[in-house]
Amino acid sequence: MALADIDRFMQKTMSEKAGATWLMLAARDRDLRSCLELVENGGDAKATTHYGVTLLHFAALNKRHAVNITSHFVGQGLDLLKKDVDGESPIYYAVRLGLFEAAEKLLALRSTGIKNLLHYFVAEDKLEIVKRVHSWNKKLFEAVDPEGKNALHFAALCADLRMCQWLIEKGLDPKSMSVEKISVLHHAVLNSRHGKELVPFFASLNVDVNGEMEKGETPLHGALFAENLDVARTLLRLGAKLNKSKNNILIFCVMANKLKSAQFVHRRNNSLVKNYVDSKGQTALHVAAACADEKMCAWLVRVGVGAESPESTVLHKVGYNKNHGSKLTPFFVNMGLDLNERDESGKTPIVHALRAGNLAVAETMLGLGADLEIKVGGFNLVHLFLICNNVKAVRYLHRKNKLMVQEILSPQGTNAMHLVATFGDLAMCSWLCKIGFDVRDIASHFQNSVLHFATLNRQFGKLLVPFFVYKGVDVNQRNAISMTPLHFALQKENFEVAEALLKSGADSKVKIERDNLLIFCIRKKLRRSAEFVVEKFAEQIMEASAEGQTALHVAARLADLEFFRFLIREGKKKGVVNNPMLAALMCLPPNSEKAIRNNFFSSLGEMGEKGLTSP
Repeated sequence: MALADIDRFMQKTMSEKAGATWLMLAARDRDLRSCLELVENGGDAKATTHYGVTLLHFAALNKRHAVNITSHFVGQGLDLLKKDVDGESPIYYAVRLGLFEAAEKLLALRSTGIKNLLHYFVAEDKLEIVKRVHSWNKKLFEAVDPEGKNALHFAALCADLRMCQWLIEKGLDPKSMSVEKISVLHHAVLNSRHGKELVPFFASLNVDVNGEMEKGETPLHGALFAENLDVARTLLRLGAKLNKSKNNILIFCVMANKLKSAQFVHRRNNSLVKNYVDSKGQTALHVAAACADEKMCAWLVRVGVGAESPESTVLHKVGYNKNHGSKLTPFFVNMGLDLNERDESGKTPIVHALRAGNLAVAETMLGLGADLEIKVGGFNLVHLFLICNNVKAVRYLHRKNKLMVQEILSPQGTNAMHLVATFGDLAMCSWLCKIGFDVRDIASHFQNSVLHFATLNRQFGKLLVPFFVYKGVDVNQRNAISMTPLHFALQKENFEVAEALLKSGADSKVKIERDNLLIFCIRKKLRRSAEFVVEKFAEQIMEASAEGQTALHVAARLADLEFFRFLIREGKKKGVVNNPMLAALMCLPPNSEKAIRNNFFSSLGEMGEKGLTSP
């Protein structure tokens, strides 16, 4: 450490004129208990000196108690990375005194960020400190962080040429890459202070100026993202290609809303924006409408980019633009675009804004003439967003028009609650109840209850069942064709809802024309549902149907041999089929003995023909 540095350090931490409080001095010289006593007596842990030195800076100088004191006050909200007027953090102070182990422990107190002490000072561009840390622990030099970055990657991103040269002299490979194939050049182009000198340096070491990351970005992409145009010019001079990557580099600039970079690229290749059309026929202006601001969009219009595609206009994209959509909407409307034009799927721009939860844009569109009374696929907008389970959009629309939610869908006669039972969650159902809906309402056409509809709800149905039953819905209510919700759940193979129905009191012995649940499943050829029923109610295997036949008889006639074998096997295992072979023989349709032996019993494996003839 130079003499001037030592004098400055002493001035900040030891002199009477430094402005240190008693609490700071206790943090430097005493223990945590002493500090806490001073805090109890009014000491201000957040105070700083004339030099911006904090309590944590002083604690870092405590050879015995630095970690204990620092850990406590970091837990109280003090910032371990806060720097003094010279840009030095508490960790820097610890290293100045040679307290390397304490500095490492202090660095580890941070929940995020760099954990390697050498990497930390490389990123701080403190070469002399880096050399001291390296002398103390050379193992830190070769280490990489969880993303695969080594010290040279941090230097390329944050430090100067001298730091990079020293690291390479000590053995780090300039061609090394991190986990996502990010090279030192990808980092250097983001270095606003030193990137211009680092880029040609690394290029001279044969680092590929057109090297692509896993996602396809080259160093030029990074320079343009940072709007580091001097570095971009340097890269082009060194051989970087505007069209090297599979990703259109000008569209990359548009998506990042980097106008200066987009103009920079356009001046060098105007075909990249004018000729861009994606698989849906959308232009660069569609991309900008969803991501960029008015300045970017106005520039694209000036250079001749179109606002329409075969599937949509740019207004259909504005709703997805959280930051700039409200200003872009009138901009595009003033260009003559129709706010009520439908895209290929029948949706207008306001539908997309509501879908994205962008109520600010929706409100702007409404003020400019957007129509909320439209229907999409036969549904009004409230019903449409009930189906999407988009509570934010539904509540917004309900504030604008309280009649839409009351509309009955024909010809089924379903209402909003039935839609939510099919597609929504518990919160949406609760909200409908609060605004006056009765969960006991029946859909008029097939007389289905909300529980019938809930069997179609794969994501939330099992949570809705107990809610609806608690609200008074009959768990065994039959519809127009005598099916209960449990029948529906088995027919849809929604076993989570079936479980919920049974736990809520559904009758497992329910029958349709004397057919039990198992026979119902067999007749519908629902193998998985039959297995569900047998697992819980094996006795149904031998119960008689309307025709006086058991599930085995029905399966022998309607199901395949493997299904029949399953019933025989499970029946025997659960003790409801005492003589499997006799049961099988009695249940088979009339046929020749030879056909029975060849086509059926051979499929029964160990319960086959030998079992039939055994004593």
